[in-house]
Amino acid sequence: MKAAWMGALAAAGALVLGGSAFAEAPSGDYSKNPGFLGKVTLDAGLGTSGFTGSLGDKTNPGINWAVRGSYDATKNIGLEVGYLGANNQIDDTRLPIGRSITTTALSGDLKLTAPLTAGSVTFKPYLFGGIGGAYYGVSGDTPLYQSDSDLQFPVGLGGDAFLTNNISVGARLGWFLNIANRIGDQAAGNQMNFTADVGVHY
Repeated sequence: MKAAWMGALAAAGALVLGGSAFAEAPSGDYSKNPGFLGKVTLDAGLGTSGFTGSLGDKTNPGINWAVRGSYDATKNIGLEVGYLGANNQIDDTRLPIGRSITTTALSGDLKLTAPLTAGSVTFKPYLFGGIGGAYYGVSGDTPLYQSDSDLQFPVGLGGDAFLTNNISVGARLGWFLNIANRIGDQAAGNQMNFTADVGVHY
């Protein structure tokens, strides 16, 4: 994978997050109705993932899938647990075609949110950060690439636009920062993830 995809993802994330602010909800001024956004949220999403650094040069962007649950302790602070899976093809001429890395990651995050309203528009941007773990399963382990588990520090930003009082669409751009990525003998890097989400709020 070549580094250009990261700029494309960042631009796509900015466009989706910015554009979603114009989605109209049927009703609601958060300042007048604090319960409008709901305290409990279940999200599911699909998107794309890739690696940075030298590991990114030897892998291709791939699909990801995510499920998350969160609880808003206050208007501006939330707690979240999440699962993310991803698959990335290895692009290394030293290996047979078809080898891949499958990510299975679990994390717990703190979310800082700032609900916004403008007329009938309700938008909920947020920042998140936390701690978690990931397992990187390499198909056909070789001395060059071996399956491994890793401690992760997820960080990123996102936003939700409300279509109804209980349904939202959103986007999320995040990074899994790791302390010891040992998938490749000569390649290392963090994981970058972009997802488009649908949420249900209670």
